[in-house]
Amino acid sequence: MKLKLFYFYKTGYVAKDASPIEASTIDWRTCSMMDRVFIQELEIDVPDCVEPSREEITNGIISDLTRQKNEILAETHRKVKVLDDKIQELLCIEMKP
Repeated sequence: MKLKLFYFYKTGYVAKDASPIEASTIDWRTCSMMDRVFIQELEIDVPDCVEPSREEITNGIISDLTRQKNEILAETHRKVKVLDDKIQELLCIEMKP
């Protein structure tokens, strides 16, 4: 698939951490936007993407949720271990003569 990109230089307000160069799929030259100066037009090839099936999407979501669940379980087991260690320390202090 071919895609046209239009590069412009913004002459108006530009945020402090933004670039004054803008790439767009919209040809702003046809609009009444006077705060942009046209620089260049490029046509690029974009590989066709195959849309994932509903099953692939569902399996991906399930996989991600399972990963999150396992991370939560691992963190919970670590916290329980810390609490068990503290309980054992207190029990050991109580048992000392």
